[in-house]
Amino acid sequence: NEVKTTVTSKGRSGYNLPDQLEGLGFVYKDSSLVYEMGLMIGTSTGPNVSDNVRGETAGNTDEDFAPVIPVYQINPPVKSHFDLTGQFNDDPAGAMMLNAQVSHKSFAWNETGHTKYVILEYTITNMSGSTWTAFHAGIFADWDIMDYNQNYAATDAATKLGYAYSSQTGGIYAGIRLLTSGPFIHYAIDNDGTGGGANIYDGYPSSEKYTTLSTNRSDAGMRDIASVVSSGPHTLNAGDSIVVAFALIAGDDLNDIITSGNNAQDKYDHLTYACYLPERDVQFGEVFPNPTDGNASIAFNLKERSLIELDIMNISGQEMMSLGQYQLQTGSHQLPLPVALLKPGIYFLKINQNGHRIIRKFIVSD
Repeated sequence: NEVKTTVTSKGRSGYNLPDQLEGLGFVYKDSSLVYEMGLMIGTSTGPNVSDNVRGETAGNTDEDFAPVIPVYQINPPVKSHFDLTGQFNDDPAGAMMLNAQVSHKSFAWNETGHTKYVILEYTITNMSGSTWTAFHAGIFADWDIMDYNQNYAATDAATKLGYAYSSQTGGIYAGIRLLTSGPFIHYAIDNDGTGGGANIYDGYPSSEKYTTLSTNRSDAGMRDIASVVSSGPHTLNAGDSIVVAFALIAGDDLNDIITSGNNAQDKYDHLTYACYLPERDVQFGEVFPNPTDGNASIAFNLKERSLIELDIMNISGQEMMSLGQYQLQTGSHQLPLPVALLKPGIYFLKINQNGHRIIRKFIVSD
């Protein structure tokens, strides 16, 4: 559509490597608007923050995320005109890792009103065995819009939008909008530390990263600026997951990006309603192992006696296998998924539970 970007396998967006290497950036009107962009997740303990953006000392980059399933395009697309998906974890963080698993998806459309944004969705699972408290997840973006020394950052709290713009004539606007429910936070960064904010020129340690994830700072500029749009605080028990989604937006003025943000919200709300109906009385995990080259299973916990029906569909929505119905009591269950007869590819497990539909994606490998 009218914006272009690169989605990587390790939480970075725009570029795969530091110093604007290996990627498109975030492009609008033939100009990249970002120097660096990526997911950051953190808790108050430590604080510990996992990410793949600039590190504790100047010139250093954290490498906390590693791909589990490298990002790939779903073709034909299922939810938008251009779907991507993948999975990574924070194992490389070593002793400082949260022990997080992140499944990510990206969506883009080419229809009128939806051509100036890309949606990034992250499903973050606590694999640590203990509770995460004061957990935050957000997108860090070091904006370089036209002459980066003439950039400002500001907040539109009513639309959960943190944005940046150039004060030059014909200045371009860009922003990040939080699409999922939960508290909205925007920390606008004067990169040189002006005004007592975070100084990321001399390094960006976990303590500063957590501050920018968990604290509101409404504006910055006129100078080189950055921005963190996040959601939190959240509490995640061991094994629990949270979904956070953002729209990366570009436009000609503030009204333009607010309009695109509203359109992105409408599109995302419809997407999640259509594909992920509420799991009111059941907690389902993911298909395991995933990818699988033989038999797999699905584990879940029922809060009430339920009729569970399982079917497997291919990427086009065609039913490939009906696994039958199960009348199950309250409690924990694990059901086998005999997928060994399926050809290698992408599939969806459709779960019907007392009239509610849940979808789980899995891959059958060679």
